[in-house]
Amino acid sequence: MYRRVTIALLCAAMALALSGCGGSKNPINWNDAVERENLLAAANSWIRGIEEYDFEAMAGNGIMAAGFMLTITENGDSYLKDLATLRTELLDDEGYQLAFRDKAGYALHLDIDGGPVVGDAVHGEDAENAWSITEFGQYKASIIGGFEVFERWSRSDVVWRSDSGQIQAHFIRSYNAWKLVSMEIKFGEEHYADFCGVGGASVGRAASAGARTLTGFGFGIRP
Repeated sequence: MYRRVTIALLCAAMALALSGCGGSKNPINWNDAVERENLLAAANSWIRGIEEYDFEAMAGNGIMAAGFMLTITENGDSYLKDLATLRTELLDDEGYQLAFRDKAGYALHLDIDGGPVVGDAVHGEDAENAWSITEFGQYKASIIGGFEVFERWSRSDVVWRSDSGQIQAHFIRSYNAWKLVSMEIKFGEEHYADFCGVGGASVGRAASAGARTLTGFGFGIRP
């Protein structure tokens, strides 16, 4: 009887190991390099969600942890949003945003700068999201980057560098996925320059288009 129980326990342990579920204190098959890539992939998926106004990609359960908090700072003032408020704002604006992209040919590019990535152009549009990882472990991680926002319309050759600033994002690892637990977005060329080491002469949205409407994450054109 004892031998049968022992064999059964060993088989169960082997099945658990092969399934990749090792419990919160002993992640199975942890690989730093792979998890760093997964972390950056999660961050860049969020970027794509912002650009395409894809609600699930920028604020769905696949990217947001319970209790997520967003802090937006501009001109010395800070605004705090919980996840419920953020999602309500994003959904209220969704119809306008998708129609503007579809019917008016509007496009937004959120470009992350300043990290150790080949091809990154500081103060200039490029195809690379150059995040810097500032904290990394098996249960939590943080990244930072300067950002530039470029807006364009399909009927015009004009590209508007409408915003710049800095993003700090904090993740937890849950069920083999990296999820956002908090984010700070600082709008203003001074925050971009502080991280990237170079400023620009472009006029920010607050000066060129009146006061910002801090709907959702605050990026791009608003009704």
